[in-house]
Amino acid sequence: MENASNEGPLYGLFFLFYERGALAVDFFFSLSGFVFFWLYRDRLLRREVGGWDFFLLRFSRLYPLHLLTLLVTAGLMLGHLRLTGEAFVYPHNDPYHFVLQLGMISHWGLQEGHSFNGPIWSVSIEVLLYASFFMLCRMRFTRLWQLVAAVVLGGIMKELLYTPLGRGLFSFFLGGICYHIIINCRGLLARAAWRKALYGVTIAAWVFALGSTAFELGTRVAEGVPFLEARPVMAGKVIDKLAFYYGAGVLFPLTILSMVTLECERGGLGRRVSFIRHISYSSYLLHFPLQLVFVLFFTGMGWSFAFFENPLSLACFYAILIPASFASYYWFERPIQRFLRKRMLRRRPQITGEN
Repeated sequence: MENASNEGPLYGLFFLFYERGALAVDFFFSLSGFVFFWLYRDRLLRREVGGWDFFLLRFSRLYPLHLLTLLVTAGLMLGHLRLTGEAFVYPHNDPYHFVLQLGMISHWGLQEGHSFNGPIWSVSIEVLLYASFFMLCRMRFTRLWQLVAAVVLGGIMKELLYTPLGRGLFSFFLGGICYHIIINCRGLLARAAWRKALYGVTIAAWVFALGSTAFELGTRVAEGVPFLEARPVMAGKVIDKLAFYYGAGVLFPLTILSMVTLECERGGLGRRVSFIRHISYSSYLLHFPLQLVFVLFFTGMGWSFAFFENPLSLACFYAILIPASFASYYWFERPIQRFLRKRMLRRRPQITGEN
C-alpha cells in the first residue's frame, strides 16, 4: 500500500500506528497497573514498603531523566523561537508551565495546554496513579470489586470530568484486574486448552483492530478523502470512543493476560526482551527533543523539510533514538537511580528489576 495520505513516511504500512498510536499510552497505563499490583501490592499490604521508600523508588526512576529532557527541550525551544519566531508544536512554554513541568504536575488540570516536552503529560498522570495505588493499598481497597469500581469511576471521569486522569484510572486499574485474573485463574491457565483459547482470542482481537482500521482507511481513500482530514464532529467522536474502549477495555487486557501467561508457560521470554522495558521510558522522553534537534538542524542549514516525508528520515530517526535510549538507560538513568536508592532508602525492599 502506498503512502495514501502523505501524512508521514511509510504511512500505508504503519497506518495503524499513525492513526491509533496515541492508544499506546493507555496500553502502558494498563501494563503499569499490572506490574505495580504484581510488585508492590502485597508488600504494601504487609507494610514492607513505606511511603518514603515508595516515593523514592518512583522518583529515582522517573525524575532524573525528566529533569534532563525538560532542560534540554527548554533550551531547544528557545533556539527554535529565536530562529523562526514561533514555538515548535507546543506553545505554552512560559515560566508558569515550566514550574508545572518541574513538579511533574504538567497535566493535573492546572495547565493551559501542552508545554515543553509535551509527551511527559502521561507520566504526570502516572504520578497521580501511583499515589492513588499507594493509598488504596494502605486502606486495603484492592479487592476485585473495588478495582472494578475504580475502572468505572475512570470511565465516568473520562467522559464527564477530566479525560487524561479518567483514561489513566480506567486503564491502570484494568491492569490490576488482569493481575487478579492471573492470580485467581492459575489453575485454568495451567491447562493447554485454556491457554490456546486465550492466545486465539487475543490474536483475533488484534486482527479485528487491524482490519477495522484498514477498512476505515480504505473507505476514505475510495471516497477520495484523506484519512486524517477532519471528520464530521459526531462521527469522529463516536469512532474515537469506540477505538478507546475496544483498545483499552478489551484488546490491551487480553494482550497483557496473554503475555503473562506465555511468560509463565515458557519462561525466560521476559529476560530476552527486557531491553524493551529498559529503554521504553528513555525513548518516550527523548523522541520529542530529538525531533526538535532534526528540525533545528534542517532549519539552520536551510534544507527542505520534504526529507521528513521520506522513509529514510524514519530510519535515521530510529537509528539515533534507539542507541541514545540505551545510552540514557545504562549511563545516566541506572547509575543515578542506584546512587539515590543506596543513599536515601530507609530500607532495601526486595523488588525485582530496576523499577
